Amino acid sequence: MLKLTIDDKPVEIAPGATLLEAARSVGIDIPTLCHQDGLGDVGACRMCLVEIEGGRRPVPSCTTPAEDGMVVRTDTPALRNLRRQTLELLFAERNHICPACTESGHCDLQDLGYRLGMTHVRYPYLHPALPTDLSHPTIALDHNRCILCTRCIRVCDERIGVHTLDIQGRGGRSMIVADSGVPLGESSCISCGACVQVCPTGALFEKRTSHWQHASEVPTVRTICPSCDVGCAIDVALLNDAILEIAAADGPANQGLVCRRGRFGLVEARPPRYRQPLLRHAGRLAPVDEAEACRAVAARLKSGRVADDRTRAAGVVSTRLPVEVLAVFKQFMSDVVGTPHVGTPQARYTRALRRAMGGEAVHGLAHTADLDRADLYVTVGCDPDEVQGVVGMALRRGVYHRHAGLVEINARRTSFSDRATARLEPRYRTDMALLAGLLKAMADLTDLGNRLDEEAAEALAAVEPRGVEGETGVPWQAVRQAAATIAAARRPMILVGTGLARQGEPGIRAALNLALARGPDETTGRLGLMPLLGGATAMPASMMGLDAFDPSAFDPHEVDVLVLAMGDEADPLPKAAVERIRAVPFTVLIAADETPLAETADVVFPALTWPERQGTFVNLEGRLQRSARVLPKPSDVADETEVLARLASALGQDGVVDGMSAVPEWVDRAEEGACLAFGRSAADLTITIAPPEGT
Repeated sequence: MLKLTIDDKPVEIAPGATLLEAARSVGIDIPTLCHQDGLGDVGACRMCLVEIEGGRRPVPSCTTPAEDGMVVRTDTPALRNLRRQTLELLFAERNHICPACTESGHCDLQDLGYRLGMTHVRYPYLHPALPTDLSHPTIALDHNRCILCTRCIRVCDERIGVHTLDIQGRGGRSMIVADSGVPLGESSCISCGACVQVCPTGALFEKRTSHWQHASEVPTVRTICPSCDVGCAIDVALLNDAILEIAAADGPANQGLVCRRGRFGLVEARPPRYRQPLLRHAGRLAPVDEAEACRAVAARLKSGRVADDRTRAAGVVSTRLPVEVLAVFKQFMSDVVGTPHVGTPQARYTRALRRAMGGEAVHGLAHTADLDRADLYVTVGCDPDEVQGVVGMALRRGVYHRHAGLVEINARRTSFSDRATARLEPRYRTDMALLAGLLKAMADLTDLGNRLDEEAAEALAAVEPRGVEGETGVPWQAVRQAAATIAAARRPMILVGTGLARQGEPGIRAALNLALARGPDETTGRLGLMPLLGGATAMPASMMGLDAFDPSAFDPHEVDVLVLAMGDEADPLPKAAVERIRAVPFTVLIAADETPLAETADVVFPALTWPERQGTFVNLEGRLQRSARVLPKPSDVADETEVLARLASALGQDGVVDGMSAVPEWVDRAEEGACLAFGRSAADLTITIAPPEGT
């Protein structure tokens, strides 16, 4: 440890730390503008200058390494004067008109003005004529408020891996630009909004709230984004019982990042909302009270072919909903309605995952943090940018900054195709055969030992290079080269998407065998395998067996009553599934908003929206997380569990639907942050609970 003195305080810090880090470790707050935790420092703003005893001039503490024996001063009259002069120059250089700025009240530049006692500017204002770029659908860039701290450039490059932003020009003509100077809306920006979150002024701001009167302190609620299966932690700021903005929080799965869907998509304008039940009369949905709607559903379930054959009823539940809703829905369909046909929009994928992962060994899935340690990514049938944006950011960081390799296996091009070290384009639905070929080539190149089970070893022995080449259309030489790349990697990560999962259990099993052939990570003990299924609770749906009904592949002539619990998902089902549902004689829909799916419904029950819920989620790592209610629950809208309980009562089965008994045991036993791993008992899937890291 290094020993130094800062403002007469003794400090011990590890080698490699900066003076800024050393000062903050003992509670000394040095003012900064360009510094941002988690980003590299550039010393651009000169606000963090400090004096070192024996030094010739003040130095920026954010870029100066701490050294043994240093004596440092952070708050002398000379330093305060320098900082105030620098701050006045920043105000004079651009058009910082605080009363007209939406960020007034929570602006780092303004806060420093108050902190340093700046009552006026001693230098002439330049009043440059600077433009405002409003070309982007959600983000505005006002150059008048920019102080060129480069926080936005560094977060876009270092954390997002896109490097859309940079500086163009010199001196007073320097400006932030996108790509080679194109408007932001026409650039390579992926709309994650990270630049908006780190901007210390109002230069980059969210257009949706640009005219809102912000308070200096607004209540913030920490919760989980329901948009996909990454399970990002987000901070939701509230103003007048409305969502002001969403910021990325430093959660275990997202490390302070969030994608466009999480930051902007959750607060986009929504379709008209259902406020009371609807019942179809003479071809049109008309408002009714809840009791009448429940009686209509009960009458249909008690009559016709469903009364004699309960398997002619089926249910589909959205994986955007919490585990508690999934569990109660399954209990209602199986115990009250009496049908085994219960599924999710991702039923085909979750079924394949559950069966493939149910091996005799217990498999812990990779964590998102493992992506930043990987030296090779193998993507199979997926494009992380489409759904799991934070995963895509990690891949870019690895490829751009750590020069990690990328082997892409996909019949269609993706946003990562141009960055791939090797790209294999198998024929449609032959990914599984190609993975078997990769495994065969790896077995020829390296000793796999006993990492594969007997069934997989026998299947591997039957793989022929000529057969792989003929089926997939990929030359065997290319397969061998890709296998050599995978075999040579120290920490490969295999990312499996829906393109492979739709091929069923054998496809997922082939990817699992490839991960098993490489073995678990020596440091973490986890397999280098990450399934990208899409839904926020797709993983627990797999664990709970919610895969017995596929809405995209069922025969509508074999179903008389279909119950859909879709929550506030905008497009919960593909068009092909919606067309099949149109042919079902009677459909019950539990949804928050008016969507095309409502055109197929005979009865509609209102549902809550995402900020009005609380519940349990399990992400693609197997990590258990609990969301918080952000906005009050409307008095006229019931939770799905309440609707299902009332439907059960209408069917004469009071008390059968019970949230406490429906929720799986592992939800109650696992603490926040615990990770769940797959195994297999003699009869069914086994869930193993690992404690949160660090406990």
